[in-house]
Amino acid sequence: CIRDRGSALTGQGDFDEAIAVYREGMRRQPGNARVHSNLLLTLNYVPGLDPEAVYHEHCLWGERHGNPSGQMKHHGNTREPDRVLRVGYLSPDFRTHSVAYYIGPLLQAHHGGKVETFCYSLVPRPDATTGRLRSWSDHWRDISQNGDQQIVEQVVNDRIDILVDLAGHTAHNRLGVFARKPAPVQVTYLGYPNTTGLGAIDYRLTDVVADPAGADDFYTEHLERLPDCFLCYLPLPDSPPVGESPADANSYITIGSFNNLAKITPAVVALWSDVVKAVPASRLLIKNPSLTDPGRRAQYRELFRYCGLADDRVELLGHTPTREEHLALYARVDIGLDTFPYNGTTTTCEALWMGVPVLTLAGNRHAGRVGASLLKCIGLDNWIADSESKFVDSAIARSADLAGLADMRRGLRDRLAASPLCDSDAFAGKVEAAYRSMWRRWCDSGDD
Repeated sequence: CIRDRGSALTGQGDFDEAIAVYREGMRRQPGNARVHSNLLLTLNYVPGLDPEAVYHEHCLWGERHGNPSGQMKHHGNTREPDRVLRVGYLSPDFRTHSVAYYIGPLLQAHHGGKVETFCYSLVPRPDATTGRLRSWSDHWRDISQNGDQQIVEQVVNDRIDILVDLAGHTAHNRLGVFARKPAPVQVTYLGYPNTTGLGAIDYRLTDVVADPAGADDFYTEHLERLPDCFLCYLPLPDSPPVGESPADANSYITIGSFNNLAKITPAVVALWSDVVKAVPASRLLIKNPSLTDPGRRAQYRELFRYCGLADDRVELLGHTPTREEHLALYARVDIGLDTFPYNGTTTTCEALWMGVPVLTLAGNRHAGRVGASLLKCIGLDNWIADSESKFVDSAIARSADLAGLADMRRGLRDRLAASPLCDSDAFAGKVEAAYRSMWRRWCDSGDD
């Protein structure tokens, strides 16, 4: 089908062809909101796009699909500004998924005297992560087999005050539920690095680094900026210990990335190749399950050859059977490189947790500024570059300081654990304060 073909092309980094497929699908099926959502998701990966043009494409989605019949105009929630808030989280990713690393600590740390949580799960096949998230929620609703109107009725019956979307335009989203406005206050957060374009969603949780002053112009939602970082990270409890500096044993620097291959575009390959060529005797290690496929490995080999990087300086690794084995591979990496214009998130956090500092190139939109937000939150501002030339220069300087790299590696996990990025109790307090402000505005407004 159109969505499968487009998704495959996006995964291969063929964004132009993927966009063409989605636009043809939209021409044939103008009412298909999911095809249009797939187009929007793909736009986040494409370098060089005008943020205003991307914004208008999201607004077009809202115009076409965001005004369903049956949209609620009145809500029966009691206007008591200081009562316990009934907060609902709706997601298809309450499972082993990157979203779980960040929603988990929030659910676990929410303060019962301030909020009562409801999780609306769209997961058809629950796993162990689903079980943990369920244990941290006050109320769990399996809505995986329900249509949009059934979900709306459930939200209304649960008297939800604030309904939070955790998917945006990613797979299996239910933005159609939010378009019907079942809760008086609606928020989007975490799962999607852009606006929804949906007028029925009132707020978006972010921070001042990921969305600095001026970014507001590219969102239909009001930006509610949290102090520090807009994320809270929950490391894998049985993570392997941090390894010793690989450069000490190898006598050369290993530069690595375990990011989604769709984010490793030809432009990324070109810049990373410049980094490796500029650092004498260095090696590049890229790890992703898609590289298990010989065709994908051959494709990336050719990309690096085209950029002047010999095969013996690039190692491509595929699937590892367990998460622990995946994390253990960071013992082979000295410096991590972030992708652009779509940064890594979980890959950056797990690299830092495993003692590997990450160099990021800060961009001009949220998707390209998450790396900067994470690094600034743990005090690694000097690992944030604002141009490609500075990215290369920083990699050269870091690679020349082997003692500094070794010291950082030994202390990075403790630094991360002691930072706001892993302080779930404080983070929950910040989110709850934001919810309280949103709620009071609704109470004061007198609007439905």
